[in-house]
Amino acid sequence: MVALATAVIAGFFAAFAVANAQATAVTSRMSPGDSGEQVSALQTFLAADTSVYPEGLVTGFYGPLTTSAVQRYQCKYGIVCEGDVATTGYGRVGPATLAKIELQQGTNTGNGTNFPPGGIDTYAPLIGKPVVATTSSTATVTWSTNEPMTGRVMYATSWPFLFASASYLGTTAGYSQTASATITGLQPNTTYYFVPESVDTSGNLQWSFGNSFRTNP
Repeated sequence: MVALATAVIAGFFAAFAVANAQATAVTSRMSPGDSGEQVSALQTFLAADTSVYPEGLVTGFYGPLTTSAVQRYQCKYGIVCEGDVATTGYGRVGPATLAKIELQQGTNTGNGTNFPPGGIDTYAPLIGKPVVATTSSTATVTWSTNEPMTGRVMYATSWPFLFASASYLGTTAGYSQTASATITGLQPNTTYYFVPESVDTSGNLQWSFGNSFRTNP
């Protein structure tokens, strides 16, 4: 009898926790390792789509299962589908992912992301940290964004006087979430400063500053 009463009480509190999470909107950016009510709300939101979060666990902890669910959600809605949490935000509820969730919840208020009210894109792509591979005379710059884009790399030996550019080498469609531009004709053993430039399908433009590389001897 005691065991039955304990089970009933436990079931009540479990149901209360789920109902409370369902009543809470996702309003915060989150990352793996976070915990609390907002994580529970996120898990409840994701669990509504079994193709995104088949496990459906509402634990309040942002662990590997939640990270994988967020990645599936991001990929499904074209937010980001490659990279990782640190480089592209893949698996993290960043500004673009949060805005899409808010849009689906009906709570989006246009908070400076790529999914403002009405679906009109008025915000520039978010650029991940660029990676550079060098030789004595060339440099290949690769970077990713949270939405399809095209772009180029501007570079020079002194900042901020960027005098030339390397065009983006992308897909046949012209837009991609990953860009790779090769700069040629460089001087050996020389430091260059560069700025990746990305333009999305709506014409919104973004730059990534504070980058440099040194060519090989």
